[in-house]
Parts: sequence; structure tokens; C-alpha cells
Amino acid sequence: MKNKTKFSLFTILVIFIFSACDIAENINPTSEFTKILSSQDLDEKIYPIDIQETSNGDFIVLSSVYNNKNTYVWHSPQISKIDNLGNILWQTNVESPLVNPVGELINISDEYYFFCMNETSLVANLLKINQLNGETETVATFTDITYPLSAYLSADNHILIQGYNHLARKTIFAKIDNSYQLSWLKEYLLVEDAEEMIISHIIKTGNQFPFAIGEFSDGNYYINGFYNYSFSTLFINSSSGNILGLINGYRYEGAVSSFTSMGDNMFAISIYNQDNNYLLLNQEISSSNTYSIEGFDGVYMPQLQTNAKVLSISTTINSKEILILASTTKTNQVVIYYYDKMSKELIATEDISDNNPIELEKIHLTSDNSIIIIGKTFVNGSFSRVFISKTMLPELE
Repeated sequence: MKNKTKFSLFTILVIFIFSACDIAENINPTSEFTKILSSQDLDEKIYPIDIQETSNGDFIVLSSVYNNKNTYVWHSPQISKIDNLGNILWQTNVESPLVNPVGELINISDEYYFFCMNETSLVANLLKINQLNGETETVATFTDITYPLSAYLSADNHILIQGYNHLARKTIFAKIDNSYQLSWLKEYLLVEDAEEMIISHIIKTGNQFPFAIGEFSDGNYYINGFYNYSFSTLFINSSSGNILGLINGYRYEGAVSSFTSMGDNMFAISIYNQDNNYLLLNQEISSSNTYSIEGFDGVYMPQLQTNAKVLSISTTINSKEILILASTTKTNQVVIYYYDKMSKELIATEDISDNNPIELEKIHLTSDNSIIIIGKTFVNGSFSRVFISKTMLPELE
């Protein structure tokens, strides 16, 4: 079992946090680096949203920033571009009235987009990023979509977005074509009012729900969001937006945290339920059926943070199909598990550690057979900043 751990230089961090815009430790200048995007403003709280690789090997980073200049409690979008060594090329903030950026970053033909919302009307705006300087332009405003919560680009290049209708108490799910027009918009009833939970989620003061959108091999979709009396996973017809089936969560204390196809109707899913985390590597799921997470019997993962965010991706290493799971441990470091998709065996682990705590936000594969993660860290235990680490995939036998 391979185990690789990285440490940043705490003493350098202490010396430069008050004078430098950023700190980078280049572990291997050709492929790997660890980076903390910091700030001279000690009143700022910076939170990671997503990171995406560009066609030339640089990275676009989407974050949100809160400081005493913000109106109400909303966060300002911040966009950074770093090179393949982790050095900042530019960094810009989007000004009011556009607030609360949502992942994921959407890549269409090497052009990058993200959703945020108007701080007064709460409606969703789709912004395009100028890669030369970080300036943004609004390419579409969707007046029927409020409180944007997650976004996704489908295999056929349709933009999918999840939001919340606080007036009707309904989850919003919409499909957008390449002309930025709605193909359809559906709403799914939540019997109770979730607005307070959603605001706490958005401004990072309460439970961080695993809002997400994904796609089945048959082209239908799934979303993680509020429905009926719980936070659930809905299986959605891609042509109509109608619900095909679902996995009911346990109220707001239990839900699916990751969902990955293992072939045919078999899936690897992770769930959290009443503070515990479980992993099921070979669960049969039909998108036309109804399930409950309380009916799933998974492997207990005691090392993971309470109600941990778990992210999953698939890749091939040395002709072997691999499932990659990443999460945050109870010691506030990131752990990555590598499973053989065929045998379901754990074949490697990797720890990404730092002197400061890290909480995982996103993980992606890169074009040079690496993994890049973005997460939240607390410099000196106090200042919320963005942590980025790029590491090569392990050489598995």
C-alpha cells in the first residue's frame, strides 16, 4: 500500500503571511506543487469553490471572499489563475451586486463560466471569465432560478443548474442549451422551508450539504438536493426533467455524499448518516426505483470527518480501471483511496497533510496524469484560505 504525505513549511508561512499575496512550495517543478492562496487583509475569509485546468496547463481557481466590505452576509466571487508551478498569474474579485459563486467551473471549448446570484433579487447569473485578466461578463440571467446551489456540464454540453425557490419551497433543476436558453425547468416540492439551512450553507456558517449534479451512462441525470422531508438523491429524466426514482435521505442528517458508476447497474456510493460515514463499493441501483439510505449496508469509515464530504472519480492506471475516493479525516487532513474497480480491493492510499488543517472541496484529474485538489485551510489556525495540492498518480502494479 503506497502512502505519500506532503508538508508545507510552517515557518516560511508565518514569516510571509503578513506581507505576501501567496506562498508556493514546489515539490517537483515539473509536475507537483503545494500552494496556499493567501491575502494581506487579515479580515478576509477566503473559501475554495473549484479549480479547472486550462488547455495550456494553467489552472483557473474559483473562490468566495467575505470581509467587512461585503453587504449583508453574502460572499464576493474571486477568480485566480495560477501556472503549472502554482504561481499566481492574476487574481480578481467580482463586485456587488453579484455574489455567492457556485461550483462547478464550467469548461466549454476552453472558455470558463460559473454561476453566482444577484444579492437583491437572488436570481442566477452565468458569468464568463476572460482568461487574460480575470475580468467577467454576464452572458445570461435566469430570472426563474434563485439561490443557485450547484452546476454541471453534461456530456452533450448542456449546462445543468440546481437552485431553490424560497417562495414555493421547491428545489429548482434546469437544463440550459448552448444558446443559454432554458430547455426545461422543473421544481420538486420540499414540504418544509429550507431557506435558513440554504443561507447557512451558502455563507459557510452551518451544515455544508453535498449539493451536486451528475449523469448516468444512459444520459439521464441525478441531483443531490432537498425533496419532501429530507436531503435526497433524485434520478431525473434528461429529456423532461421528471423524477424517475430516488434515494431518500434521513431527514437532513443523512444523505448520499458520492455516487460513481462501477459498470452496468452497479455503483460505488458513500453516505453519511447521523454523524457516521459508510462506503458501498458494489451497490445495485436502478434509476427507476426508490431507495432509502437507511436500507443500505455499507462499510463504516471511522477515520473520516463527521458527515464528511466524499468525492469520487474514475481513471485508468497501467491499464487498470481505478476508482478514486477522497475525503477529509478527523485530523483535518485529506486522504485519497485508490480502489481496483474490478476486484473492489483497496490498492493504495495517499495522505495530503499540512501543519494547518485542510478540508477537501474538489478533486480533479489533470492532463499529465496527476491529481489536483482544492480545499480550505486555516493559516495559523485563524485565517480561512485556499489550499491547492497537485500530485502525480501512484504507479500501481
